[in-house]
Amino acid sequence: MTFLQTILSNTIILGVLGFLLKVWIERGLNIQIEKFRAELAKDIAKSSIQENWNHSKRMELFADLYSLMVDVEFEIKAFLMNIKVGYQDGIKERSAKLCEKYLEMNALIHKNELFLEDEVVAEIYDAYRPLFEYAQHYVDSVNKEELSNVELPNNMDLIMKIGEQPRKTVLKVFKKLSGLNT
Repeated sequence: MTFLQTILSNTIILGVLGFLLKVWIERGLNIQIEKFRAELAKDIAKSSIQENWNHSKRMELFADLYSLMVDVEFEIKAFLMNIKVGYQDGIKERSAKLCEKYLEMNALIHKNELFLEDEVVAEIYDAYRPLFEYAQHYVDSVNKEELSNVELPNNMDLIMKIGEQPRKTVLKVFKKLSGLNT
C-alpha cells in the first residue's frame, strides 16, 4: 500500500502544484493583458486627439489656400483679359500681381507641408505653375510681337474658364480629402 499511497500523494501534490501554477500563470497573463489594454486605450485616445488636431489644422490650411486661390484666379483672369485687349501696362501690372499671389500661395504651402501629402502639393503646383511661369515671362518684358503670338479664345466666358480651371482642379482635391466629395 505504501507504493499506492506514494503515487496517490504524488498525484495529489502534482495536481495541487499544477493548479497553483495554472492560477499563477493566468493571473500574470491577466495583469499583462490589462496593462496592454490600458496602453492601447491611451494610444487610441492620443491618436484620436492628434487626428482631430491634424484634421482641424488641415481644414484651416485648405481655407487659407482656397482664399489665396481665389485671389490668384482674379489675377489670372485680369492678366488674360489684358493680354486679349493688348493693354501692355495692364499685362505688366497683372503679371506682377499674379506672381506675387502665387509666391504667397507657395510660401503657405511650404510652411504647412507637414499637413499636405506630396500628391496634393504636386496637384497644386501642376495646376498653377504653368500660368505662373507664363505670367513670370511678362513681368519684365512685354512687347507687341509677343502679344500677337498669344492665342486666346475670342469668347470672354472661355477666357474666364481658363482662369478658373486651376482653382476648380485643386478644389476637387480639397473636397475629396475633406470628405466633402459630392
